[in-house]
Amino acid sequence: MAEIVSETFQIDFLPTEPVEGGVQEEDLYLGGDAPEPLYETLLDLTEIAIQQLSLDMAPYPRKLDSEPLEDVAAQPEISPFASLERLSAPDQD
Repeated sequence: MAEIVSETFQIDFLPTEPVEGGVQEEDLYLGGDAPEPLYETLLDLTEIAIQQLSLDMAPYPRKLDSEPLEDVAAQPEISPFASLERLSAPDQD
């Protein structure tokens, strides 16, 4: 199934080790998403792209011309004990 995803995103990173004379962590962001930790000096761009792509894709993809699914909530709820009740009821002959 094909899906077109065209979203932009921005991810901020913060070194895990404090930098001498650097800015305090609280000064770097004012709300929103907290910066991601930056371990050492390498970024796994593939992992970042995969995570963002999975967030931007439709959670329940469907074909454009597919029929809608049955509404499960509209069906009467069947008790798991209904078959046992039928077995224990006396015959009405």
